Amino acid sequence: MAILLVEQNLEVCTQLADRHYIIEQGRIVYEGDNASFKANDTIKDRYLGVGVV
Repeated sequence: MAILLVEQNLEVCTQLADRHYIIEQGRIVYEGDNASFKANDTIKDRYLGVGVV
């Protein structure tokens, strides 16, 4: 069953979701599984502003 979860807390998202999508201005700009998302600091910094250095 697919569920759309809109959440700002990354820890909650990575605990609950199998796949992650980032949508910017109506377009999907990132799509990946949980492991890829956790490892992609560039995407998290660019689109989610988590300040990953």
